Amino acid sequence: MYLGLDMAWRENITHLTVESDSKILVDMITDNCKFSGIIPTLVRRIRKFLNLSWTVQVNHTLREGNRNVDWLANYNILMDSMNFNLLETPPNELRSLLFDDLSGTCMPRNVMLVFFSFLGFAHFCTKKKIKFLIYIFVTFVQILFLE
Repeated sequence: MYLGLDMAWRENITHLTVESDSKILVDMITDNCKFSGIIPTLVRRIRKFLNLSWTVQVNHTLREGNRNVDWLANYNILMDSMNFNLLETPPNELRSLLFDDLSGTCMPRNVMLVFFSFLGFAHFCTKKKIKFLIYIFVTFVQILFLE
């Protein structure tokens, strides 16, 4: 985010919307997360950019909504370059992601349920606890797909 803000500032962009799939980062730089000690250097630098004389809106987005940007970031890493690369046309791999984005294709949400330690699963798992876990999982799937 810092490098993107730096590039946008140097290009004299006056209005910018920044989207990040890192909720923690968004909360840290928008002051929704209170620090009990020293504010990390990168967060301080990003906040300095946000306080310059321009309009920057920072939003959180889901990871699934950020696939195009993730692909471009990985592409730049594969190019072994930290320079600005201008693409006249999107590469074929990116075209399908752009098409999905423009057509509003639904993406499955990857959700990890962590409740094993809550139930003492790691220490001792009885048949009753296993049945309870299966019940929770089935209920969760029903809520996701049937409602």
